[in-house]
Amino acid sequence: MNTRYQKREIADARQVLAQVATISQIRPNAIVTDGLRSYPDAINKEFFTLKNPRTQQVRIPNIRDKSSNNMVERFMEQSDKETRLCEA
Repeated sequence: MNTRYQKREIADARQVLAQVATISQIRPNAIVTDGLRSYPDAINKEFFTLKNPRTQQVRIPNIRDKSSNNMVERFMEQSDKETRLCEA
């Protein structure tokens, strides 16, 4: 991955997390995110502390991830693929 692009993603994620910190005025125990790889670095830079408990990242799987149990979304994705094959 291009480091310039990755730094921009980290800066974007940090900006969002800084707004969260300002609004909530407390350090969260956990932050639920999608799979964007810049979130762990951004979370560490915004919420790092030597005190326990530290803020943890909880990553939810992408809808296309096989571990996702969102059956309707996976069914619709499969249905779209089949429709495109029939139209071709």
